[in-house]
Amino acid sequence: MARSFPALTATLTILAAGLAAASFVGFILGLLIGTLPAFRQWISLLLEYLRAVPSPVVIPIAVLTLGYTGIMKVTMIGFAAFWPVMLNTISGVSQIRGLTFDVARAFRLSWFETLLKIVMPTTIPSLLLGMRIALPQALVVTLVVEMSTGEFGIGSLMVAAQRNFDAAEVFGLLTVMGLFGYCLTMAFALAERRILRRWPTSA
Repeated sequence: MARSFPALTATLTILAAGLAAASFVGFILGLLIGTLPAFRQWISLLLEYLRAVPSPVVIPIAVLTLGYTGIMKVTMIGFAAFWPVMLNTISGVSQIRGLTFDVARAFRLSWFETLLKIVMPTTIPSLLLGMRIALPQALVVTLVVEMSTGEFGIGSLMVAAQRNFDAAEVFGLLTVMGLFGYCLTMAFALAERRILRRWPTSA
């Protein structure tokens, strides 16, 4: 179990990188889709197709194109975590009252100014909700990627223990990841509540 701590650090590091990338891309794309109906109509079919593809199915393609690299792991984790963030951002934009946009037009705000001053602050709660939903999904995909590719982390240690018929280590690693996943989710939910307590009400 001496290798568990470096492996846990590697797993959590790549998890954080993947979730951060997914949150950034999902939030930006969600804002664009939510505020540009023409763009939403153009890209909706592609997004619906990609959303139906299970993340583990994409792993072999990612390995062939990106190799056994950290970028591949971040891409796969980001692919899984991207959808809750984007969909919740779109939902947050749709909840903004039409009167708010009318006021923005009355003040002759440009699309970018409206996005920056009205839409983005209003959709931050939706972004946080999407990130909280995406966190456990990203953790599962992180383990799947490590188990499938053999990249260093908790997932690869679980596969090695399984091949050595070391059931105790497998269950021990599962318990560690379960506890860390629970603690991460609870910590994020606590931070989310504290942020939203001071956040302005929706537009």
